[in-house]
Amino acid sequence: MATDSQQQARFAELYAPVLEDMKTHSTVAETFIDTERYRIYLTSLWANAVARPGAFGLQEGELEAFYDYLSVQAQTYVTDADPILDSFRFLRTEAGERALARGRVPKHVRDFLAHLGTLMIDPDGLKAQLSVLRPDL
Repeated sequence: MATDSQQQARFAELYAPVLEDMKTHSTVAETFIDTERYRIYLTSLWANAVARPGAFGLQEGELEAFYDYLSVQAQTYVTDADPILDSFRFLRTEAGERALARGRVPKHVRDFLAHLGTLMIDPDGLKAQLSVLRPDL
């Protein structure tokens, strides 16, 4: 297994271009970052990594370390204590819904982000809801 620093260096090598694109596409007037747009990119990146880690150069066992790496990188633009989780929370607000609409995020992507957000924000609540539908869980 790679050391933490080797793993972080590998993440940086793999994801530096993606993170730069997120920054570029969230930049307004050359210096201002639209944090709402950045949050959409951030949650989308995390959601895709979780859904298909192998397609994104990750192994399932690296997701926690990648989450930490991505959180540190995102704190440059999203100053919340947990930029990824708080970005999912933001998307559930009225302002988040407006940002998704303004960004013309397709419904299937919105639904996917909402589902993963629910899993991340309230896993016990989701499990309780599902247990009514599926007592075998």
